[in-house]
Amino acid sequence: MERARLLLACFVLFLASDSLARAAEGREPPDRPSRIPELRIAGDPPSDFQFVFRDGPDFYLWYCEPKTKPVRGPEPGFGIYFGLYPQPLPAAEREEAGVVAGLPVTWTESRSEAEIRRETHLSYEHGPEFMTLKLHVFVHAPTQQQIDELLAALRDLRFVEK
Repeated sequence: MERARLLLACFVLFLASDSLARAAEGREPPDRPSRIPELRIAGDPPSDFQFVFRDGPDFYLWYCEPKTKPVRGPEPGFGIYFGLYPQPLPAAEREEAGVVAGLPVTWTESRSEAEIRRETHLSYEHGPEFMTLKLHVFVHAPTQQQIDELLAALRDLRFVEK
């Protein structure tokens, strides 16, 4: 019986220390709620594009993709990961300031022969009753003109509850 109490006390101390460590790292402030907002993109997608929702186990994604697939080459579009643990950003060939949903960001850019890709992370607070989400935003297109058009759409993007 004494051993069971000792194990229980150790477990409780572990949970408390883990919770404090998370709070100290800024991952889960103790005064923030634990409710994750279920959001959708407000408004219409750019011309000839559509918004597509994909659900994950502990995250969700919204994609902006062409209504019709290109015959050849990569398709332009963007995606937004809503969750708590986004993938790390790739090494940047170039960085540039920008705006997503009215919030300042730093874009990392990489290029291949076929595609230009920009990515960023940002924290997003939808309201005091929700926990802060980490957004991973990625934009990809074969031409700089398409990238610029998609970045313009992301600048004024807004999110509303589903």
